[in-house]
Amino acid sequence: MFRMYNDLIESRASVGLLVLRLVAGGALMMHAFPKVAHAMSWMGPSWAPPWLQGLAVLFEFGGGLLLLLGLFTPVACIMIMCVMLGALFGHHIPNHDPWIAMGRSSFELALNYLCVAFAYLLVGPGQFSIDYLFFKPRFPETIEQREREVEVLKY
Repeated sequence: MFRMYNDLIESRASVGLLVLRLVAGGALMMHAFPKVAHAMSWMGPSWAPPWLQGLAVLFEFGGGLLLLLGLFTPVACIMIMCVMLGALFGHHIPNHDPWIAMGRSSFELALNYLCVAFAYLLVGPGQFSIDYLFFKPRFPETIEQREREVEVLKY
């Protein structure tokens, strides 16, 4: 599942991915946390039935937590992207919200979270993640390492 990611991401890039993951995942969780208390009715009367509102809260909070931890990152990204696409096409675009607006509804935040999730879906969580610990490459990185492993296996 995680073979689609580059196995040799530089440490500096992984630090950047870690910082962005912590900030974006934490912000998603904080954004979803007030909705948890009223998971089935946080939108009020709307186009979304209660079960879909609950699923959106689960995906937003759970996706943020998984992203923050760097655990099952592709699943987290898909969860977040589903919620943000729902926010864009279910609320912001039908209400003709602008991209950026001071003091009123805009789709800036939903688009930012959507883009961050899409980027992590493409590049992966980096070396400083739980995914990397569990799913790191099983193959040696150089020919010399491969030859040493073959020698060890012969005995």
